[in-house]
Amino acid sequence: MTRSPPASTRLLTLSLISLLIVLILLSHSVHSFHITPKPNISPKRARVSLESSKEPDDPSSLLAEAQRLRDAAAQLKSTLPDRPPPDYPPPPPPSIQVYGSNGLLGSALTRHLLRTTKSPVTALVHDYSRTSKLSLTVGAEDGKGEIQAAWKSLDQSMSFDPSVQSSYGLDRLTVLETEILDPQQLPPPTSLIYFCATDFSGSTPRSLSKLSVGLLFRSISRPLKGRCEIEGLKNIIDKCPKDNTVTIIVPTPKQGVFMDFMTPFGDFYGIKKLQQEVLKSVRSDIKTVVVELPRVDVLRETSSGKGAEWISVDDAVRVIAEAVEDQVVTLPL
Repeated sequence: MTRSPPASTRLLTLSLISLLIVLILLSHSVHSFHITPKPNISPKRARVSLESSKEPDDPSSLLAEAQRLRDAAAQLKSTLPDRPPPDYPPPPPPSIQVYGSNGLLGSALTRHLLRTTKSPVTALVHDYSRTSKLSLTVGAEDGKGEIQAAWKSLDQSMSFDPSVQSSYGLDRLTVLETEILDPQQLPPPTSLIYFCATDFSGSTPRSLSKLSVGLLFRSISRPLKGRCEIEGLKNIIDKCPKDNTVTIIVPTPKQGVFMDFMTPFGDFYGIKKLQQEVLKSVRSDIKTVVVELPRVDVLRETSSGKGAEWISVDDAVRVIAEAVEDQVVTLPL
């Protein structure tokens, strides 16, 4: 009787046979499967070079290429249609101030500036209640017009009849009452100032010649307040901002045109001489022009037959208005 091996021996034998079969199959799979490695490919960098230059660092080649490009740009530009110049708006005209605009010269000058320029004009007067000379001269009374002070209206300084006064330029006129001897009352200076303010009518103090109650009261109540031609002019100069070019034009009578007149502050021509010294000592950014005048005729037409010491008011204000580029102008020309 033959004994059969135990169950554990049989199980071990079967496991060894299975393992042997798996190894045989794996050896056949490894020999039949081959992996081909990919080559290590690095990215290529693009290289830019000028077509006409084999050596990019050659200066002559670079200059030749630059000239070729300029010629090509010029040829392309020649094929483009002509474009009109840009339509930029013109700069606004400069504002103008006229001190003493209720006098003979000041009112005539204000009228001339309004009718020959496009600039806004500020007429500065000492007493607004006595602006009849200015109102009549600028033409505010020609039609329905009525001149007003700047603070009387929020949108305009006067009303006028367009059918009669449209060419007068009154819509550009502002009347401002100010005390020239009080710096706090002076407005900011503009780039062009005409200084026609004076304490005299001819060579006579205005407080006496015009019976001006305001000027007479000022001379009596505040005798040390100063002189319009000296301290008043200094106040305007001191008010001018630095590094902002300002032109101040000052008309003054020539020596000997009027009789001299003695005042508590000095004689008439002595005060005018001191005014010239003030103008010579101003800062470099302030330009001053002195217009020396003969005796001015109140008539508007040319004063013919009265000699070289007479000039019409229209001729005088024309020269004063055009004296911006000069330093000293002596009339008659």
